[in-house]
Amino acid sequence: MSTIQDALATVLALRRGLGSDLRGPAAHLRRFVEFLERERATVITTELALRWATAPATATWAQRLGDVRCYAPTLPLSHPLTPSPSHVDLSGPPC
Repeated sequence: MSTIQDALATVLALRRGLGSDLRGPAAHLRRFVEFLERERATVITTELALRWATAPATATWAQRLGDVRCYAPTLPLSHPLTPSPSHVDLSGPPC
């Protein structure tokens, strides 16, 4: 299992432990991590998130980006090479 997969599993377990359902976001995030692995990416970048989120799929771009927006800030805790998205507008709906 990759570091990004491990981080996702940790985040999902924590959020579920706190009472979040996360069925839709978890599925989106698993597909995002699969995309990152196909791209051989070791960090989440804005370019990768946008490329994945805007690819043809059944979910809306906004939903997919929203799911990544909630997940990406948790990675610096476990993966120090992931840049903190401080320049990203995080004023959207709560994660």
